[in-house]
Parts: sequence; C-alpha cells; structure tokens
Amino acid sequence: MRAARAILVYALAVILVGAFLSPWLFWLTQAHWPFRRVFDRVLLIIALAGLWPMLRTAGIRSLSELGYARTPVWWKQNLGGFLAGIISLGLCAVLLGFPNWKTNFIGNFASALAVGIIEETFFRGGIYGALRRSFPIWFAVIISSVIYAVLHFCKPTEPVSVNWLTGFTHLGFIFQNFGTQVNWIGLVTLLLVGTVLALVFEWTKVLYFSIGLHAGWVFALKTVGAPLRDDMLVWPVLLLVLVLCWKKFAQRST
Repeated sequence: MRAARAILVYALAVILVGAFLSPWLFWLTQAHWPFRRVFDRVLLIIALAGLWPMLRTAGIRSLSELGYARTPVWWKQNLGGFLAGIISLGLCAVLLGFPNWKTNFIGNFASALAVGIIEETFFRGGIYGALRRSFPIWFAVIISSVIYAVLHFCKPTEPVSVNWLTGFTHLGFIFQNFGTQVNWIGLVTLLLVGTVLALVFEWTKVLYFSIGLHAGWVFALKTVGAPLRDDMLVWPVLLLVLVLCWKKFAQRST
C-alpha cells in the first residue's frame, strides 16, 4: 500500500500547490497567456518536479526501475514501436479516407516524440510502475489506464476574472465540465490505449517500445488530421496491436 499512498499524496500535492500558484504566475506573466494554459503548465511542471520523490517513496529508486534499463536493442524497440504506431493508425486513416493530410513532418515528429517520452515516463513508468509494486497486473493496468484516459478530458473553460482563489474554483470547473466534454467512444479508445501501453511495458520491462508506439500513434494522428480517437474502428486495431505485442514479447519471455 506504500505505492498507493505515495500516488495519492503526490496527486493531492500537485493539484493543491498548482491551484495556489497558478493565479500568481498568471499575474507574473502579465496575462500574456490565458489562465487555463498557465494552470495546465503549472500543474505539468509541479507534476514533473515531484515525480521522482514520489517514485522513490513508492520504491522506484533508479532509472532502470523506472523503465530505462540499459539494453543494446533500445533503438530497435523505439523504431519498431514507432513504425507499429504509424502503420496501425495509418490503416485506420486509409479506411476513413485521409480527411486532412498535414505535411509538417518534422514538427509532427518532434511533438510526437516529446509526448511519447513524457507521457510514457509519467503514466507507465511512474504511475503504473508504482502501482505494480503493491498490486497485481490487472489492477495496476486498470487504474493507470483510467487515470490516463480521464485526464485527457479534463479541460475547463476560461474563467471570466482571476483572483487568488481562481485556481481552486478552476478545479471545480474541471470536474463540472467533465460530464459534458467526455466522449464515451473516445474514453474507451483511451482506456484501450492505456491498457496496450501498460501491458507492453509489463512484458518488455522497459519503456522503449511503448514510447515508440505512443509516438507513432501521435505522429499518425497529427499527420493525418483524422479524429481517429472518436471512431470505433480504432478498437479492433488496438486489440490487434495488443495481440501482436503479446506474441512478440510476452510469449518469448515465458
């Protein structure tokens, strides 16, 4: 239960400290950014700053335990995951007719790589890894995937005015707007995405393939410009990716 307590304390600290600091940093930037953007960036910075202390409390004390163990095939896993991500969602995009083709490949790749590294380190290496220390696989997969999916729909509206309590009222708007903003097809899609990535991490014991897979998916979404997250066509494709990863990683390790 130490891991669960560490995650709970960590989450409360990030939320409360972020809510307190956001108005002050909003005023410090002289309102060049909307409050919603300042709030998101403050929470991200605090979450990243507090991630390592939380992990150490949960029992993860090295980069190797976080998912960055040294292995000579790390680049092959990165590249293999990236190609798998592009091909799998690219298949969906072909079936949907490529609605909006975007050719900013360098920008899309840089953004996809950043998202893959940050989110896999945080959600799979951090949250899933910490939960896995105290709970069985199924529980860690479900809870980490739910957290991952729900956070993608936590997008409140911009406040009319900002005072020193706005950060806390903003938190209320996040939960209030969740019910109206959530798309249930998209929510199931993100739950499946989180499940695939968590299990790939479990089977490989490192983050390299999951980072590549995540980055490949993001790159495909940005390049094709299709709302694939909200189409049920993605579900069987994600399940196929899960089966192929199981055959490649899980079966070979037994």
